[in-house]
Amino acid sequence: MPKAPSGVRFPDVGKDHWAYLYVEAAASLGLVEGYPDGTYQPEGQVTLAEVVTVVVRAMDWTLQEPTSDWQVAELDGSVRSMTVTDWFSLYVGTATAHRLLRPGNDPHILASNLSGQPIFYANTPATRAQTAVLLLRIQMGGDKL
Repeated sequence: MPKAPSGVRFPDVGKDHWAYLYVEAAASLGLVEGYPDGTYQPEGQVTLAEVVTVVVRAMDWTLQEPTSDWQVAELDGSVRSMTVTDWFSLYVGTATAHRLLRPGNDPHILASNLSGQPIFYANTPATRAQTAVLLLRIQMGGDKL
């Protein structure tokens, strides 16, 4: 059981919330952050970008820029270029460097456009299957799965 924190970091995760201790512990370790409005949204869905980010943070990998031209699929179906201003771009670059994400060979997590550029579905909910793949890749050392 995590240690009891001294206060409430997120207004929507009060001391009476069942996950309060866990959310506070994860935040104090730098694994999770709140949203720009200061909330945590504990009942919200987790996006693929958020799962990749938490895994990279948990592994304590040094952040790296993506080495290829990535595309980002938006929720409205449009696709645009990933830029350094995308909050998740360094996590995508790091996850790729450690073979957590595999452009060109990751059909269940990434797509590719006609030019072969990887497409990251950053804001779509992560599936349990995608999460299992990412976690197992860490456990098995990246290239083995």
